[in-house]
Amino acid sequence: MSEIKLTYFNGRGRAEVIRLVLAVAGKKFEDVRLDFGKWAEEKKNAPQGTLPYVTIGGKTKAGQSIAIARYFARENGLYGKTNLEGLYIDEIVDIASELLNSKAPQSKEKDEKRKAEMEKEFNENTAPRLLKSLDDAISSRGSSGFAVGSSVSLADLQIFAILGVVQLPDDVVAKYSKLKANLDKTASLPKVKEWVAKRPVTNF
Repeated sequence: MSEIKLTYFNGRGRAEVIRLVLAVAGKKFEDVRLDFGKWAEEKKNAPQGTLPYVTIGGKTKAGQSIAIARYFARENGLYGKTNLEGLYIDEIVDIASELLNSKAPQSKEKDEKRKAEMEKEFNENTAPRLLKSLDDAISSRGSSGFAVGSSVSLADLQIFAILGVVQLPDDVVAKYSKLKANLDKTASLPKVKEWVAKRPVTNF
């Protein structure tokens, strides 16, 4: 049994950044993927009644995806070389989280007219604003293609995870050259390539 067990639905969603951190850190973990039909039964075991959550050593449980990702990033040298770099990483992580949080309500909207309006607002206003913020942050915080400093960090993995979930068209992302270069840099990392090649194919 693995020391680390990560529980989420069978999708990338809010758990993918945690999986990427663990993969890049070379940590073995049990990747538990629940069917939606089993969530009601599992909910009583989840901290705050939400997914994802992590179990460490068979007894310590914690929820909240970004809190979990930050913990494993700190534990494994993926949180920058200084506290200032850690601040910049947090900045980028939160910008990328806003991108996902702004997109997520569309999938739950039942009214097709309202859903179309939400999609238009996201595509024309929210996404460009946040993509530019990420591009600007990378331009001023990183080097050698990385988002912060000169080595891979949680910031790179969060950008890669969130852009993979939000799935914006390539031509939209390509308008932001530093962001696009960062995505390509992260995708080329051997441990990221290894994880992407073996992870289950999902539609969210």
